[in-house]
This record gives sequence, C-alpha cells and structure tokens, in this order.
Amino acid sequence: MSTPSPPPWLDDAQLPALERALHGHGDVYRTGDELYPLLRSFLPKLAAASPNASAASSSAAAASTHESAALAERLGLPPPHLYDASLRLRVRVHTRRAAPPGYETALSRFEAWVQSRSFARILSSAVARAELPVSASGVDIAAAVRAHPVLVLGADTGAGKSTQVPQFLLRAGFRRIAVTQPRRLAAQALAARVAEETLHTFGASIGYRVRFDSTASAHSAVTFLTEGVLLRELASDPSLQRYDVVVLDEAHERHVSTDLLLGVLRRLVTASSRLKLVVMSATINLAKMSSYFGLCPVICVPGRTHAITVEHVPALGPDGEQLHRPSNAAAAALAAKGGKQGSGGSRIDPAPYLRLLQRIDASVPETERGDVLVFLSGAAEIDSVLAALAPYAASSRRWALLPLHAGLPASQQSRVFEAAPSKVRKCVLATNVAETSITIDGIRFVIDSGRAKLMRHDAASFGGVLREGWISAAAAAQRAGRAGRTGPGHVYRLYSPDEFSQFECVRICTE
Repeated sequence: MSTPSPPPWLDDAQLPALERALHGHGDVYRTGDELYPLLRSFLPKLAAASPNASAASSSAAAASTHESAALAERLGLPPPHLYDASLRLRVRVHTRRAAPPGYETALSRFEAWVQSRSFARILSSAVARAELPVSASGVDIAAAVRAHPVLVLGADTGAGKSTQVPQFLLRAGFRRIAVTQPRRLAAQALAARVAEETLHTFGASIGYRVRFDSTASAHSAVTFLTEGVLLRELASDPSLQRYDVVVLDEAHERHVSTDLLLGVLRRLVTASSRLKLVVMSATINLAKMSSYFGLCPVICVPGRTHAITVEHVPALGPDGEQLHRPSNAAAAALAAKGGKQGSGGSRIDPAPYLRLLQRIDASVPETERGDVLVFLSGAAEIDSVLAALAPYAASSRRWALLPLHAGLPASQQSRVFEAAPSKVRKCVLATNVAETSITIDGIRFVIDSGRAKLMRHDAASFGGVLREGWISAAAAAQRAGRAGRTGPGHVYRLYSPDEFSQFECVRICTE
C-alpha cells in the first residue's frame, strides 16, 4: 500500500507564493494576523491525520450539535451554526483566488476548529457564571432597581456581583450604566471581562474611563470608572444626565471619594425620579446603609462560590519565636522619625514567602493548578520578595513570578490574567489593588502579609499621608476571598490570631 504524498501546500518552497496569493491584504488569515502562525502549525497536523479519524471527529461533533444548541439556549448564548453538508463543518471558507487542491477544505477545517475552541471557551464561561451565587438573584436585583431609586446589595467576596450585576441591568433594558471602582486597574480589568462575557466589542458597548485613559464613548452601555472620575463628571454634569443607573461598588472602602459620592448621590436620587443607585459591598453594615438611604430595600446574597481554609502562619525569627511587629500607631511614630521597620533595617523578611512556596510544591502535585496571590504592602516590598524568590523559581522551573501594582505599565499588569504554561504556577505579588473586583483565574492560595500602605489624615499638615500599617478585618476577609473565586482555596496569614484580634472591626466582620 503506497503512502499518500503530502499536499502541495505543505511544501516550504511553495509557501512564499502561497502567502502572496492567498494570505495578503483582504484575505482571511493574513500573514500579519495572530491566527496565521496557528494556521501554519495546524495544517501539518491536519495532513497527518487519517481520513477515518477526521470522519470520526466530524461525526462526533455533528452528534453533539443538538446538545450544544440546547445548552447554549439555556444559558442565553448564540446557538451553533448549521453544518456545511459537504464537509460536516459549521463553516465553509472560500478563497478569492484559485487555491491548491484541498487547501480551501483545510482552511474550512481550521476555521471550524477555531470557532469550536472559541465556542467551548464561551460555553465554559457561561456555565461558570450560572453557578455564581449572585446569578440566582439576577431577576430580583433587576426588579428592585426598576421599582426603587436605591438598592443596597450585599454579597460575599467571590459571589460575582462586580461582573454580573451590570449584565443583569443590561438584560433588564438599562443602557446607560456607570459602575464605580476604587482603583483604575479594577475598572480596566472589569470592563475587559464584562465585554468578553457579554460578547460585546471591548471599548464600544462596554468601556472604562480612568484618569488619562478611556475606551468608553457617549454610546457605551456600561462604563466602568474610578470614583474620582465620576466626581469630576459631577462637576460638569451635576445631575448626571448621561447615566440612568450608577452602581457604587466596594462601598466599604470608605475613601474620601466614596463618602463624597454617597452624600452627593443620595441628594441626586432624592431629587430625581430618573436616576437609580445600586450600592454594593461584601462587608459593609447593610442595615446602616439602608437607613442612610431612607430604609431602601436590601438584597443579601448568601454563600460564596468555593470553600476557603484559613491558616495563621506567623512569621518566626531565627530562634523560632514569633516576631512581634509594631502596631499601626507605633509604625506611624517610627515612620515620622524616619526609622524603618524590621530588624537590621530590613523592611521585609522574604524567608516566610519562600518557605510557603516550597510547602505548596511539596504538598500539591505539579499536575494540579494552584496559582498563588501574595499580598504585600508596596512596590518596594514586592521587588524585595521577588528578588528572593527568583532563584528558587529559576531552579525549580515551577513558578512564574509576576508583580502587580499601580506603578506598572498596563502591558505588565495584564500579564497576571494570562494562563501559565503547563506544570507552571503563577505567583502574583500584589499590593492591595488586587483586594477587590479583580478576578485572576486559577488562584488557589493566598499569602497575606496583613500589611498595606494606606492614606491617613495628617493633623500637622491637614492633608493625607501614605503610611504602612495593619489592614482592617474587612480587608483581610477581602484578601481571603481572592482564593475562593475559581475553586477551593487556602489562605496563609503571616500573623497570629492575637494580632488579627487587634485589627479594626474584627467583631463586626466576624458576626
């Protein structure tokens, strides 16, 4: 039995002519497109596959069409297209010029594979969204917004309120929605995620507006923006005519901008029957917030997506005893004198972080996903720990170390959302920008230093000063919730239960 000769379009000598004829400007899969390298790697595999295997694959795909269509209809997704009768594919690609024998069929099979992969990703995302705790309350939330000027929504970290509530409002018919975030990175990341989940073009119907950067337009249905930007818009448009609904997310953060917006928006919704307000938080006192807005309705979404185990692993000194770190007041006094925290002038000891990475490697099989999110107080601390972990990451080849803080360019910040290669785990070292509204898929472990740099009032200068100190219990709960977004999580807190008991609002957040 003779071996069939390879198709002519696999000949490297003919590749330049083929690219000029069929992959130039105006053609599908132009040589400069991101899909073209994928096509070149796909074609040899297609040629090597046996006709029987291809037919079996097509038959199996055809058999699952009705099941996929039913699931897509239930989740509100566009249904799969009808199959091409001659190829048993969903699509048929035609070239504008004469193509070598079998090349059009190969392009059609490649396009079908690309669409199948894309549809599978969309389907998987829709299934995951349907399982979020907040999804069961979508109809009630939309109805409450229609019936009342103000709605207070409480939901645990990981319930999906930041990404799903704007989509509930879109499906309810609202088309001018503003969603505030305390940080610009959260606004940008949420805009991209919601645009992907709703199949809208990013920057068109779903966009963001932050200082010095914007993808939103006057026709955007949903605009994610920072609280400061919304305050600037209020200066030029005191009645917020450009929006029908304002969603104030992460209301528990209690920045000056948050408090100003709460006061201004309360007056606006009282004076106008047009504007609607949704106040969302995971840890705020819902009864007090409802009372502030005239006993407005409250919807509380119980439960989180996945279970989280919290373990206190206090930092230990060389003699094995717990290191006693200064309180917020002592740290502020030390900073005022120009001193540094820690022994020997070092601001942070990276040894506990290295030990925890080694512990994860020893206890979790490398075949299991288990990315890590490390919370540190600032960029200098991130650089210090990153330098200490780099040799171990290089020698073990198991870790991709990624910093995340507000000072990084957007291209570097976006790297934390990309999937790690096989058998490699991400270790994201972040400041408190990753506490709220940002979902990094694959995070299973959180290492919480318990420290952050927070803006505090300075009585001497009558202004604000950025000082490092202990976080609040609410912030600790938010950090722990990052581990339970996409699967069961484990949180390592590098402070003792006694230290945690001294955090602000422990009693309120643990009741």
